Parts: sequence; C-alpha cells; structure tokens
Amino acid sequence: MDGCSGVGAPVEHDDPGSEHREYGARQPTVALTRRAPASGFAALLERRPRHATLPAVAQRAPSQHFANPRHHRTPPSMSRTFLMCPPEYFDVAYVINPWMQGNMRNIDNRLAKKQWRGLYDLIQRQARVRLMHPEPSSPDMVFTANAGLVLEKNFIVSRFRHLERQSEEPYFSEWFLEHGYQVSNGPPDVHFEGAGDALFDRGLPVLWLAHGHRSMMGAQSFIATHITALANIEIVTLELVDARFYHLDTCFCPLEGGALLYYPKAFSEASLASIEARVPEKKRIVCGAEDAEAFACNAVNIGKTVIVNSATPSFIAALAWHGYRVEQNPLSEFMKAGGSAKCLTLDIT
Repeated sequence: MDGCSGVGAPVEHDDPGSEHREYGARQPTVALTRRAPASGFAALLERRPRHATLPAVAQRAPSQHFANPRHHRTPPSMSRTFLMCPPEYFDVAYVINPWMQGNMRNIDNRLAKKQWRGLYDLIQRQARVRLMHPEPSSPDMVFTANAGLVLEKNFIVSRFRHLERQSEEPYFSEWFLEHGYQVSNGPPDVHFEGAGDALFDRGLPVLWLAHGHRSMMGAQSFIATHITALANIEIVTLELVDARFYHLDTCFCPLEGGALLYYPKAFSEASLASIEARVPEKKRIVCGAEDAEAFACNAVNIGKTVIVNSATPSFIAALAWHGYRVEQNPLSEFMKAGGSAKCLTLDIT
C-alpha cells in the first residue's frame, strides 16, 4: 500500500532516479514542507475545514466530484467510521515494494481519481467517512491504513521502515490529536506500520500482529503496554514470508461475525498453526492465488458487505456461502503501488 501521484497537477520530485532500482533501496526522504494545492479537491479542502467530511454529490461524473461536492450527512444509524485521504498527490514516486517495480510515473491520474471516488461512494453508503487533508510531501498518505493503530480514543502512530514514508507520521499525529485522541509514539528504532500489520479479530479478543517485511517483532511489547491496559486482548504474532504480501492486510482480513479471509501461502508454517489453533475451520475462508494476487484479501468489510478490487466467481461464491456479499470496485492504479481497498481506509470506529 505504497505509492501516490498528483491528481490535478504533477508533483515535483528531486532526483526521481530510475524505476529499475531494486525495491527496498534507500532513497532520499522528501522534505516535510507544505505548499498550496494546485487544483481540484485539494483546493476545495483549503476552503473548507482541513479535516472535514467529504459529502456525496448526486448525478455528477466521478471526475467532477472533487470539485463541487454538496453537503450530505451520513445517517446516524451507521456506526462504522473510516478515515480516507484523497489522491491529490498520488503517484508511484519511488520503489519500496515489488508492486511498484516498473510502475514509476506510470499512473493514470484521472482513472485513479475516479477509482478512489468509487470506493468512497461505496463506503459512505454504509458508514461514515472522515476526510484527511493530503500533503504534497507525503504521497503515500492516500493509504491511511498505515497511519497507526486505533482502539477507542487511543492512537498509536506508525513508525515507518522506509524513509520515504516517515514524513507522514507528524501529519497523522496532528489529525488524531485535533480530533481528541490520546496519541502514543513507539520507539523510533522499532518499525511498526499501523493497521497494515495490526488487525483486530472480529469475533475473538485477539490482535493479529505481523512482522517480516515492514513491522518488527519488537513492536509487540510496546503495543501490549497500551492495548492490554485498555482491553483484555491477546496479541498473536504472525510471520509474513512472501514479499508481495508485505503487510498483513494484503493477505489477511478478519470479517464481521468471526470469519477469516486469508491467503495461507503468505505465512510461515508456525503462523498458520497459530491461525488454525484460534479460528475454527468452518470460519476460515481460504483465498486462492489468483484472487490473492488481485488483493482480494485487502478488503473493506462493513456488515455483510465485502468491498474488493476484483474477484473471481469462485471467490464470490465462497463468500456468499459464508453469508457475505462481494462488491467490486476496480483499483488498478493503486495496485501499481501495492495497495487496494483496505489500504485506502482506516477504521477509526
């Protein structure tokens, strides 16, 4: 769930380098500076309160939605709330995961804008959506799942492994502080990438916490001191072994009601044993390779609805057998950066 480019205007970068770099290679971090948005939705945000909710627009083309949204309140009965960030500066500006390789400056900005709005529209029909102001110095902020970990009104800020994403940390801290959360920072040398690698089970008092590519095992002790003080939650660590599935939420999705959607080949044998010991077979939904590679596990689950980038008929049938309805919203441009539906949202309920 890394990547981003300018929707509305190109983003300037110093020394963009070659797109043939090996992913994970260190590159100079982007300076933490602000500049006036060039056009489109970012300009609207400057006129509205910086963290206002994006309202819906009736009967407008997706490309126009950012320019002229009208006031629309989500029904108060909707109990789930998600944080999203418009793709004003979305681009693949560097390579820090395998999906980015070969996709430098290869984003269709208009299509990305349309796809993001499509996802937003699907979610806001069933939940509240809060909107975070994008920052030109932090292109990957569109992937709000990586902001940190939320439990009630407590927020643990991510400590990103890659320099390219570390400039996001103060912006996420600022948003949550301004919205009344107790914000905690982990040790700067212990990498932890938020709800990309830490997912609460929807049926068990369990926090699934991954390591292997981005987050470190050492994050467990810090998180435990904050989480266990608030709730009686078991932390179960899982090791990721396939670099394509570099965050837990790319291959693992706890579903409402206690079911679990996952791709077994992304995990070590010991981690699979931990999953199987806690989640009964009748609640485990195994994702096949074709769907996993389309990030079907990187889904947004609201009630019995599962929103994905794309899905095969067998995937849809498997979810239906467990009582879930699949909605597809193409997110091909974000897949180029290694992200999909779940990556673009953070559950702050």
